[in-house]
Amino acid sequence: MEAYLENAPCLFLLFDIEGRLLGVNNTLCQTTGYTRGELLQKTVDKIATLGTRIFFQTHLFPMLRLQGKAEEIFITLQTQSGTAIPVMINVQQNSDGTFTGIGIAIFNRSKYESEIIAAKKKAERALVENRELATAKKELEQHTAQLDAQLTLLRQQNEDAQQLNFTLAHTLQEPLRKMALFSSKLFKEDIGEDEQKNLLQKIRNLGIHTRELLMQLQHYVQMGLSQKPRSFFSLQKALAHAAAQVQKKGHVVVLQTGELPLIEGFAGDMEELFLHLFDNAVKFREHGSVANLTVTATVVQANTFRTLKEKYRYRAYLKVSVADEGIGFSAAAAERIFGLFVKLSAGTPGYGMGLAFCRKIMELHNGFITAESRGEKGAVFNCYFPLMEMRIEPPAQPV
Repeated sequence: MEAYLENAPCLFLLFDIEGRLLGVNNTLCQTTGYTRGELLQKTVDKIATLGTRIFFQTHLFPMLRLQGKAEEIFITLQTQSGTAIPVMINVQQNSDGTFTGIGIAIFNRSKYESEIIAAKKKAERALVENRELATAKKELEQHTAQLDAQLTLLRQQNEDAQQLNFTLAHTLQEPLRKMALFSSKLFKEDIGEDEQKNLLQKIRNLGIHTRELLMQLQHYVQMGLSQKPRSFFSLQKALAHAAAQVQKKGHVVVLQTGELPLIEGFAGDMEELFLHLFDNAVKFREHGSVANLTVTATVVQANTFRTLKEKYRYRAYLKVSVADEGIGFSAAAAERIFGLFVKLSAGTPGYGMGLAFCRKIMELHNGFITAESRGEKGAVFNCYFPLMEMRIEPPAQPV
């Protein structure tokens, strides 16, 4: 045997097809505790455990006869003292029909395998826990978003109820009080014919006014209760139709929006929204001037949480802005102007319902509306439409 094989860091053995040992190196002898003389001409069974002996007869030797080699075979050798040693062995047939085996003792194999299995189980547990945590986090986020939506709806309904109560207690009571007053004057004996006609005309006007107020309220309430089906429609067309009606009256509407996507909802309500915004600009223009409006559209990121404090989840919105050059309003009025029958100036026409309708329509389209004053340069009304509710491609049937 070559000298360099004697103490090589591997187990060397030479054996025939019957398993008789024809040569071993010093490393194998030291590992098993046998002398070279005690091993030569003995079968490999002498240094193998019972399980490995059976493996030799049922698997290893038949494999060597068929293939002439065996690679990365795990066996267990047994020392003279009875200690089991795990070994990985490779065997190759020689030209003279004998076989050379090279083995490496793997003393820490069980330990490593246990550590690998433990690490694998730990990783699997962590993966499951992470998935469960991610699922729980997602469910919590969804629940929080649903809670915010419910609280927002409840707040809006509460505000509507308060405003309706105020309307019934004050806005509608005033014309009724005046009608009662004027009616009582008609029964006076000394009243003249001209004064009678004047009082009757006032009562008639108050009746018409009260009827219009009730119709406005009815429309507002029914808008939130409507069961009509939603469908995709052209936001571009709704905007253009509303602009055309205002332009017929001599006012200027400049559309700088580009091509707008389709939106799911109610086309008629959306056209009404833009008409209210345009009419509002016409009412509050400089006296005697032409109303000049500019409509722009941009994609922005906005917080979806409307009621819960210190909660943030941003998503993409289409922001459609209507800017005018009117008299503007105070910063304190930016929220109040969306209430029912709110008029910042008593001398302006209308019932103070237009912006309340705008807020309601945006809520029905899962969006929201804000207002900002530019001082003497006018005001800007921003309508935020969630992009998830839209699509770019045209519908199968033109809307």
